[in-house]
Amino acid sequence: MVILQTRINVCLLMIIFMCWTMITVAQESVTNRLAIRMVDGQAEFYDTVSGERFIPRGTNYIDFQPTENGSYQDRPFATNSYDPERVRTAFRTLAEHGYNTARIFIDTCGDGPYCIGNPDGDGLNPTYLDNIVDVMHIAGDEGIYLLLTANSVPSRGGYWPYFDSIYYDGTDNPFFEAGHINGAYMVEEGFEVHRRYWRDLMQGIIVERHAPTEVLLGWQLFNEHWFFGDKPPFTLTEGMIELPFGTYDLSSEEQRRQMGVDATLHMINELVPIVRKADPEALITMGFFAPDFPNLASFGGSWDTDTAPLLDTAPLDFFDFHAYIDTGFTVTQQAENFGMVGYTDKPIIMGETGIGKIVAYSAQSATTAQAAWNAESCTVGFQGWLQWAYYTWPSAVGGAAWSFLDSDGFMLENLSPNNQPDPCQPIELSQRNVAFKSNVTYSDQLPNEPASLAVDGSLSHYCPGNGPPQWIQTNFETPTSVIQVAGGIASWPAGHRQIQIWATLADGTQVLIHEYDAYMSDQQILSYDLTGALQDVTAIRFLTLEGDMWPCWYEVEVLSASEDSPIACLIRPIGARVNLRSEPTINAEIAGSLVSGQAVIADSQTTGDDGFIWWRLANDVWIRQDVAQTSGDCASLSNSDTAP
Repeated sequence: MVILQTRINVCLLMIIFMCWTMITVAQESVTNRLAIRMVDGQAEFYDTVSGERFIPRGTNYIDFQPTENGSYQDRPFATNSYDPERVRTAFRTLAEHGYNTARIFIDTCGDGPYCIGNPDGDGLNPTYLDNIVDVMHIAGDEGIYLLLTANSVPSRGGYWPYFDSIYYDGTDNPFFEAGHINGAYMVEEGFEVHRRYWRDLMQGIIVERHAPTEVLLGWQLFNEHWFFGDKPPFTLTEGMIELPFGTYDLSSEEQRRQMGVDATLHMINELVPIVRKADPEALITMGFFAPDFPNLASFGGSWDTDTAPLLDTAPLDFFDFHAYIDTGFTVTQQAENFGMVGYTDKPIIMGETGIGKIVAYSAQSATTAQAAWNAESCTVGFQGWLQWAYYTWPSAVGGAAWSFLDSDGFMLENLSPNNQPDPCQPIELSQRNVAFKSNVTYSDQLPNEPASLAVDGSLSHYCPGNGPPQWIQTNFETPTSVIQVAGGIASWPAGHRQIQIWATLADGTQVLIHEYDAYMSDQQILSYDLTGALQDVTAIRFLTLEGDMWPCWYEVEVLSASEDSPIACLIRPIGARVNLRSEPTINAEIAGSLVSGQAVIADSQTTGDDGFIWWRLANDVWIRQDVAQTSGDCASLSNSDTAP
C-alpha cells in the first residue's frame, strides 16, 4: 500500500513537472501577434488574437543626440544617453493618440564607443543590445509595435576590416571602385559581412536576451537598399562580369539592370533565413525609395534601385516603400515607379513619409498636405503610414521635416487615429491650408512653371515669366475664416520687392492684409499672422507691385482659423475716401487712403495728441475713428494713451 501510494505521488509530481514545463515552454515561445492574411484577394496585416485588421500608423522614432565630434546622430539606444523614460513617454503619447507603430533604426549609431559595434573587439556592444531589448519591453508595456530597421553594417565590431582584408587586398578589380557600396552589395565578401552582422543581431537579441518578439511588426533588413548608378559596374559597357548570383554581359543595358535586381534578391535570400532561424514567425521587410522610371525623376540622386521585379520574387512578407510629398511627383506617379499599382499579393506600407519645412511653412500646412497624400496613397495600394519623424529636428541638423511634436503637437493630434479613424477618408482638420491644391488664377505664367506649382506642396516653383506688376490668387469654393498667410520667395539673384496681400470677402470687399517693401532673397519665407480671424474670405491675392526680380513663388499658403480664434477688427471708410496717416494725429503726413469697397485690419488703438481715437493698421499707418466704421472684435484691441 505504501509502495502504491509512493508511485501515485511520483506520478503526480511528474504530471505537475510536465505541466510546469509545458507552461514554461509556452511562455518562452510567445507567438508573434501580427501576421498577414488574404481577404478578397488582397493581402493585409491582422491581429492574430483579436482577428481584426491591423493598419500600421505611427512614426519614425528618430532621436538626434550630440556625438563625440560635436555633430548630431540618431542615437535612441546609445549607451551614454539611452533614456528609457524618454522612450516610454513617447510611446505612451503615441498610444494615447491611437497610434500603434514606431519604426526605429537599430544601428544609425554605428561608430563610436557608445554605439552598436563592439568598441573592444569583434561583434556587437552588449550594453547597446540590452537597450534594444529594453525598448522592446517598453513597447509591449505601452501597446506599440516596432519595426526594427537596419541602416548599415556598423563601423566597429570587425565587420568591415574582414571585408577590406579580403576584397581590397591590393589587387585591382576592374569591375568595382574601392570605397563605394556597390561591391559590398554584390560580391561574396560583402554578403558575408551582412550575414555575420545579422547572425550577431539575432544571437544577441533573440537567443541570448530572449527579446519579446511579439511586439514586432517586423524586422527590416535595410532602411533603403540601393546602388550607385554612376559607379562601376553599372557604368561599364563592355566585358562579362561573374558574380555569386549570375554572369552578365555589361554591354547590354538590360543585363546591367537585371544584375542590380539579382544582387538585391540575392542579399534578401541570404539574410531572410538567418532571421527566420532565430524568429521563425517574424515578418520581414526591406525599405526602398522610388525608382526613377517610368516617370523620369531623381529621387536618390545617383542612387539607383528597381523594385517592380522584386514584388513577385523577393521572399519578403511585406514591402516598405518610402514616398515624400515634396519631391514634385504625385503619390500615384511614385507608385507607378515602384511597380505597385494593382499589386495585391503582399501588404505595402509607407514606412517613411513627410514634408520639409522648406516647402511647408507651418505645421498646419504640412498636416493638410499629409492628410491628402495619405488618402491618395490608399487608391494605389498603401496600407500603413509612418511619419518622419517624432521629435522636433535640432536646428543644427539640415533638411528638417515637420514632426509630430512641432507646433505643440499639431500634426501628432490632427493625423492621429483618434481624429482620423480612416486615413483613406480624412476628416477636416481643426486648421488647414485652404490654398493647398486650390483653384488658382494669375496675371501670367510660364508653360513649364504654372501657377498650380505654388499650391502643390513641392519644391517646384511658379513663375509668371515677366517682371511686376504680377499676381497669383488662390480661390476657395466656400467662404472661410483666415488667420495666417505665407509665401516662399523663388527668385535669383536677391533683390527688392514690394508685395501686397489682399483678401476678397464674400460681399466683394477688398481687404489689405499686409504689405512688404524690402530686400528679399531666394527661399525667404514671408509669413504674417492676422490679429484675429478674417471671416467670409473667398480669395487671397499675392500682388507684387514692383521689384528687381521676377515675382516667382515656391508655395503660397492660407491658414484657416480655429473655432476659438477671436474675430479680426475690420476697418472700412465712412464715405467714398478717407486718408491714412503716418502717425496718430491729424498733423501727420498722409500715408495713403482707403476707398469705398476696401477695408483693412486694425491691430491696436490709441488716443492721439489731438484728442482723437486712432486705429493702427497694417504697415504702421493710422486712421481716425470718427471717419471709419468697424466690425469684428475691435473692443479687445489695446487702448493706451501713447501710440504702440
